[in-house]
Amino acid sequence: MATKGTLFSLSILLFALTLSSTVASASPTVSATINLCDINCDPNGVSADGAHVWVTNTNGDDVFEISSLTGKLIRTISVGAEPSAISSDGTHVWVANSMDDTVSEIVAATGVVSRTISLGGQPNSGNSPSAISSDGTHVWVGDSDGSVYEIDATTGALTSDIPLNILPGTISSNGESVWAGDWGGSGDTLTQLSAQTGAELQTLNIGSSIFQVISKGEFVWITGTNGTLTKLNAQTGTVVYTTQVFKPQYGFNISVDNSHVWASDGGATISEIDENTGKVISTINVGGPAGALSSDNVHVWSLSTSTLSEITIKSTSSNHGCTLQKGANLSGCNFTNVTIAGNLSNTNFTGADFAGVTFTNPNMVGANFTNATFVNANVIYGNFSKANFTNSNLAGTQFQLTQISGANLTSARMGQAYLNGLLRSRGLKGMPRSLPRGWYLKGGSLFPSPEVACPYYGYQALCSPY
Repeated sequence: MATKGTLFSLSILLFALTLSSTVASASPTVSATINLCDINCDPNGVSADGAHVWVTNTNGDDVFEISSLTGKLIRTISVGAEPSAISSDGTHVWVANSMDDTVSEIVAATGVVSRTISLGGQPNSGNSPSAISSDGTHVWVGDSDGSVYEIDATTGALTSDIPLNILPGTISSNGESVWAGDWGGSGDTLTQLSAQTGAELQTLNIGSSIFQVISKGEFVWITGTNGTLTKLNAQTGTVVYTTQVFKPQYGFNISVDNSHVWASDGGATISEIDENTGKVISTINVGGPAGALSSDNVHVWSLSTSTLSEITIKSTSSNHGCTLQKGANLSGCNFTNVTIAGNLSNTNFTGADFAGVTFTNPNMVGANFTNATFVNANVIYGNFSKANFTNSNLAGTQFQLTQISGANLTSARMGQAYLNGLLRSRGLKGMPRSLPRGWYLKGGSLFPSPEVACPYYGYQALCSPY
């Protein structure tokens, strides 16, 4: 058995491995069309977390679970009455049941409904949750009674009932702020709440009736019924741009990933939009009326009347010219769904994509992961000391027997990561945008709260930053 002093001094041979450098395929295409149902079919909401795609079927009172890897239907899960909106944080899936004023909590790993949480209304009372968003710590629900409800994502307890002067028909949280869009009255009001306290911070007039709002990182995107897409600075509330995407209509759905906004106009096409400029880059024909959609950075998943379209936006091929080598500049490379090992210290991975990657005994000391994506990656016996994770996305990533001492976590998104045996986490720099459930940062070290179950491997407890 490796001892405490020798655990990370394993001798690892340097090797070169040719992997994908393609950030996006030349043209996103429909790679699969998945039939969801034939009777009692009304797919309404969709949420992709990188491992699964979750779809509400309003008429069937159930949720479809689809594998992101194979595109196959895994199971159908019974929930409350007329499920509508859905949000997955990678650990749990939260479903707003519009007819009985409840929220169902599903364990993502098993598909089991672990809780049904009442929002206080009676079935068929007229109270109807129509919007839901989980940031990994809290779940936020917009209800037709004019309130936003806050649920503790760990305990399932209903912790706050926040009355607003709007009808919160769309809602999104980035872990710092909650943004609720008005579906009543003039419909052009956007309300910002504190994700920590639930206090109302500001109310903005968008200038058009709001259809959907998405908050991601430093920005908020709003779609209007006049066919516009507006991007706001989440810190200041100032408009970055407003662009005309479609002709004025009822409204349109969007999904935002690390570099693009994807929009459906209710027709047969999905528009790919540059998130920095708001310009339409390409359009993809999905063959039927496109509804709600969700991107996991590798695919966009688009709902239609009875089907789910899979649009491939990033190549997962393993032979496109990016050679793993210590100290190399591998900015923007795509390493999705492969295994990485060896000595890659001081390598530049700025903007690289590691979605689904398994890291086995990697030496990443001093590596630069600024703006990198690690969605659902798995790190085993890793040494990431003094690595730079500034603004990286670690959603769903599992760190097993890994040390990160001296790493820079400035604005890193860690809210949905799993720290299963985190070793040597002292001297951390910067403040993450979010932390895993049950963990806190103090004096430059990560500590678990008492409710965090830490593994024990015979020689040490693995949740303390020694």
